[in-house]
Amino acid sequence: HPKAVAIRVVAASGLVIAANRIEGVEADTKFVGAILVSTSPGDNPPNPGDGQPENISGTLWVANNDIDLQGTAAGTSLGILVFAVGKSPDQEVDLYVSGNNLRNSTERPVNIYAVGGRAYIERNVITTTGGAGVNVMPSGDVIHIVGPGWYLIAHNTIDCAWASGMQTGIRLQTRPDQPVSYAIVVDNDVN
Repeated sequence: HPKAVAIRVVAASGLVIAANRIEGVEADTKFVGAILVSTSPGDNPPNPGDGQPENISGTLWVANNDIDLQGTAAGTSLGILVFAVGKSPDQEVDLYVSGNNLRNSTERPVNIYAVGGRAYIERNVITTTGGAGVNVMPSGDVIHIVGPGWYLIAHNTIDCAWASGMQTGIRLQTRPDQPVSYAIVVDNDVN
C-alpha cells in the first residue's frame, strides 16, 4: 500500500522500470503518482532552472507497466511523471515511455517536463474514467509535454472519458526560455 508515489527515482545513470503492476496509491499529499522520475524540488513540475537534471542521465526505460490508479473525484492521481532529467550536451537522456497500460487517473496519466535529450512516448494504452478529470491550467491533458527536449509521440491509444471537455489528448507546450526543441506526433488513436 504505497503512499503518495509507488516508485520514485531522484538519481540514476541508466534506469529500467518495467513489467510492474501498480494498483492504487494512497493519498497522503495533494497528489498521488504511480511512477515519478524527478530532480525537481518538492515533487512539483519544475520551473526553468529548477532541479539537478544532470543527476538523471543515460537510457531510461519506463515500459510494459500495468497501472490502475483507482482515482476518484476526491483526489488527484497521476500516472508516469518525469521532471527535469538529463542535461545537454554531455549528460543527456534517452527516455522511453513505452507499452504501458494506464487506467483510472484523474489528471495527466503521462506528464513530462524539461528533458535534456530525447523522449519516445510510444505504444501506451491510456484509459481515463468518466467524470473524474481534474481541470488544471491549461488543462488536464492525457499526454502532457512541457519544455525542452526532442519528442516522438506515436502509436498510443487514448480513450479519455473525463466529462468536462477541458482536456486534450496530447499537448506539447513551451514555456518562456524553454521551447520544445523538436516533436513528431504521429499515428495516435485519440477518443
